[in-house]
Amino acid sequence: MTIYCIEGPDCCGKTTLANAMAKKLDAAIFHHTYIKGWTKADLLNHFQQGMNHMKAANIYSNDLILDRGWISTAIYGDIYRYNPLEIDTPVWQHMYKDMGVKYIMCHTEYNEWQARYKESKDEMYEMDENMHKIYEWYYGYWSGSFVGGVNTNKHLDKISEAGGFKRVLNMPLFDYTRKNTEEFLVEYLI
Repeated sequence: MTIYCIEGPDCCGKTTLANAMAKKLDAAIFHHTYIKGWTKADLLNHFQQGMNHMKAANIYSNDLILDRGWISTAIYGDIYRYNPLEIDTPVWQHMYKDMGVKYIMCHTEYNEWQARYKESKDEMYEMDENMHKIYEWYYGYWSGSFVGGVNTNKHLDKISEAGGFKRVLNMPLFDYTRKNTEEFLVEYLI
């Protein structure tokens, strides 16, 4: 049983990759999300559902793919809810680590991402400062080149200072513009 967690900003290929992996591995997918207006209790309940899926995968030795996880909650929470500690980042990171979660970062070149975002979010397209921040923060925290958010999530900053997610979590980068999904899966799943 393996649990995979695919992270990255909107429209970088997470769900496409998750679906391809689920088909190849005959695995279940749990899509972490946030719905505007959710309270902290709603968000924690949703995360608990994800943890229940993880525990069930462990019990039944099934592979599970998480479409987003604690990293997204920390980044989006810092930018949109102005409270990066709404979810206790170290606790969630520890729980994921205990379950042996394997991480993948989806990210692509900025202009490609911007065009894909506009195309897929057309009805609600607002290429505002926040989406630019989210794009930059994911890559910055992954690469270890970024420290300091709106409210400064000190835990994410420590990970960045230690070499970023790519080093701390051994997290590969999937860029759908440079490598097709099947090529990435062949390399990654071997």
